[in-house]
Amino acid sequence: MQSHNRIGRIGAFVVAAALAVGVSVGAPTALAAGAGSGDRQNGVNTPASTPTPAPRPFENIHPRQESPSISASIALGVSADGAAVVGRIGSEAFVWTRAGALRRLPGFAEGSATHSAAHAISDDGRVVVGLSSRGHLGDLQSRAFKWTHPGSMETLQGPDGGFSEAHGVNRNGSVAVGTSHSAAGGRAVRWTASGIEDPGELGTSTTPHSSALDITPDGRMIVGQSNGAAFRWARGTMESLGMLSGTVGSSVAYDASDDGSIVVGESATSNINTGMRAFRWERGRMESLGRLSGTTSSQTRGIGGDGRVIVGGSYNHRTSDERPFVWTRDSGMASPVSLEGTHDGRGVTHGVNYDGTVVVGESALGRWKRAFRWRSSAPGRATGGTMEDLGSLADHDQISGPRGNSRAHAVNRDGTAVVGQSTDQHDRTRAFRWTQARGTMHALPELAGSIFSRAVGVSDDGDIVVGYSTVPRPRPGSRERLFVFRASAAR
Repeated sequence: MQSHNRIGRIGAFVVAAALAVGVSVGAPTALAAGAGSGDRQNGVNTPASTPTPAPRPFENIHPRQESPSISASIALGVSADGAAVVGRIGSEAFVWTRAGALRRLPGFAEGSATHSAAHAISDDGRVVVGLSSRGHLGDLQSRAFKWTHPGSMETLQGPDGGFSEAHGVNRNGSVAVGTSHSAAGGRAVRWTASGIEDPGELGTSTTPHSSALDITPDGRMIVGQSNGAAFRWARGTMESLGMLSGTVGSSVAYDASDDGSIVVGESATSNINTGMRAFRWERGRMESLGRLSGTTSSQTRGIGGDGRVIVGGSYNHRTSDERPFVWTRDSGMASPVSLEGTHDGRGVTHGVNYDGTVVVGESALGRWKRAFRWRSSAPGRATGGTMEDLGSLADHDQISGPRGNSRAHAVNRDGTAVVGQSTDQHDRTRAFRWTQARGTMHALPELAGSIFSRAVGVSDDGDIVVGYSTVPRPRPGSRERLFVFRASAAR
């Protein structure tokens, strides 16, 4: 399941303290008819026109009265309807609403916190979970929190009252999951209206550690890792998903289909020299998804909401090359044709839409790395399909050919809107939004003095885009500033 409300593995990016924003998904929606215009070259769609600036409005939601001590404002999640964004400003968590209100979240229910960060948000934007501390985030004073609109703040204690952190929240905000730490080790934890649930642990260990990494929309199932093994927890029981290696090595579950019946992750194999393998678990059986020829290992990056399509990367550790893959039950693991028209081109998968019919990322094209959108030839098929070069902001025309680098970070629910970053004609990196309706890449407006900008998240309908810009500081160095682009208001 590609969860829009938590830190995701697809579309993840490293900013400041390795914080990230995930990809937006929601209820299944049919892929919109039609495609962007363009010429066909080697089975690849190429952009048909020069990108033009996107319309306003564009909003910097960082506080208007800035303090030199505030180093960054970062988006960590956007609600499915785009009505709310959560993240961190300086050392404090915040929630922003479409009405334009920005609210800092204090963290502790029983007193003020000096540091806090919002990690996940419910579909309707009314529930936010995160981490706060009177010292530094991640220290022994840190506690998970749950904020409920219009202003109720609750501290989520662990079973032993120690350090706790919330990683995710279900669709309606009624269930949060995370990790609780104590002198005895780390434990996965599930918070509900009834109180704290300890899912337990797999086996025994002198240094036990369990962590919940994903939660289904109904909140009834969680997946993660316990004492080095992937687990699935449901109805009060933690179940080991096993290891491809049998008993040696480790495995971890990262994502699940919306109903929890299919779980994906990675596991060690029986041959420790072959690296990790992406796996798919269903009905008590873990199966390796394999690897692409010429690579040494594979890793899942996400799963469509209905579980039919799994995407990831296959790596060659000797050459550091990565190739994207799409896996389905009928087709197995396949590498989409690259923008160069081959099946062995370098590239990275960053996003997948709800039903798995659209995958986005970056692919090598000559000397450049270009944002792509791959569309399957039919639902549930990994072979065939159409690879589109989304272009770059530096492209001039079809005659001079491709120019500049670009990268797609996220895709909306039905696959018709893609956001990311691209170099422009002045070799500066700008945030972009691409839509199927227009078939072209548009640069998003910039914050004053911006030297770099990146779009990292998009709402289900594709109208709300969140990202950040890097701007110079009054003293040496630079800082990140969060932005929200509202395309619906610009129409």
